[in-house]
Amino acid sequence: MEFYEYSDMVQQWISHVLENRQRNAQLTIKYCEDLVEFGAKNEDHKLLGFGYFYMGETYYGLNDGKKFFEIIGKALSHLSQAQEWELVARCYNYLGITAQNRGNAPIAMDYYLSGLNHCRSYDMVQLRVIFMINLAVLNSSCDRYAEAQQYLEKASAELHALGDMETFHQFMFGILTNLIKCLVLQDKVEEAKPFIERIHNDFLERADSIEKLVFA
Repeated sequence: MEFYEYSDMVQQWISHVLENRQRNAQLTIKYCEDLVEFGAKNEDHKLLGFGYFYMGETYYGLNDGKKFFEIIGKALSHLSQAQEWELVARCYNYLGITAQNRGNAPIAMDYYLSGLNHCRSYDMVQLRVIFMINLAVLNSSCDRYAEAQQYLEKASAELHALGDMETFHQFMFGILTNLIKCLVLQDKVEEAKPFIERIHNDFLERADSIEKLVFA
């Protein structure tokens, strides 16, 4: 999102939100409320969507489910009207994760698929990969290993098509470890072996200590 058209005061509020998100919940919510108040007075869906999104993200981090759903729903409405499709997709991702964590797989599936469709419509490849990984994990948790495998294979193909990116190794490590799990649980151990070798050869050196424990 670009905010060059706004006053210095509004741009400072936006900067404060981005500086404090995931670090200082109280300050993030305070500046989001300033943006929401200003956006409401000026009927500005872009500012309203931005303010509600980061406020909702903060309540997500605080594990306040009631406020999260209320606020992120408002964000989704205003961001759609402002045609800010990346944050729309991120709303669906947060909603999907929250529904999944609450054990509501069908609702989580709907949110993830809605987000994935948005990513396909507006060519957001990296977010598309995230949704496919989340859909794979969700399907795997429901013992739908073949479906999970398909999403992981598609995610891998999309990721390689993106080329060099900062998070490539992190994403690929997650894709490969989940793919190995899906194959083993389908009794396809021989098919899993090349992926195990690939992790050892190409990814284990950059993995963190917890990730390395899986393949020690």
